[in-house]
Amino acid sequence: MHYIIGDIKQIEKNFLIIETEQKIGFRFNYFKSLGDKGFETNITSNNKVFVTEIKSDFESFYFCFENENNQRLFSELNKIKTVGIKTAKLIMKSFEHDEIIQIIQDNDFEKLEDLKNIGSFTAKVIINELQKVYFKVTYNSKQLSVIDSLQKLGYNQRRIYQAVSKIDNNLKIEEMFQKVLVRVVENEQSSI
Repeated sequence: MHYIIGDIKQIEKNFLIIETEQKIGFRFNYFKSLGDKGFETNITSNNKVFVTEIKSDFESFYFCFENENNQRLFSELNKIKTVGIKTAKLIMKSFEHDEIIQIIQDNDFEKLEDLKNIGSFTAKVIINELQKVYFKVTYNSKQLSVIDSLQKLGYNQRRIYQAVSKIDNNLKIEEMFQKVLVRVVENEQSSI
């Protein structure tokens, strides 16, 4: 099921009830993402409600959204092993859809880390996984090794990822490390 068209009959704190033309009622988990108008002001007929199923080990949850972009983003966030429903909701309640996409594109780990319960590891995993989905960005083993090494040396994650993306990924690992390090240091000095 991708979406349902029907009359919104009731909106409770965390749930929305919609009735189709066939007089079948569906109750979905619902939360208002930042930037959404929300269904509260629109309890009329022929509403399109986008639905996604999130499965855990023991049960399935159905969430509804007012647009397809938020439906997809919530679904993709929940596919990440370190992200659950609570973390996905927190991110979507804290940032608008386009802002989240910009955070992913810019490797802006700090913005995610500023949210409660999201540490540097989780922020890194979220950005890496969503870059694959939205921007088809992947890192090879040499690039990941360089990234990991520079992070252990204490350099800024965001600058490391930006530098790695601008360096030829076919270089030998030593050359790659050297060129990325030079870029990172230059970027850090220019921001002082």
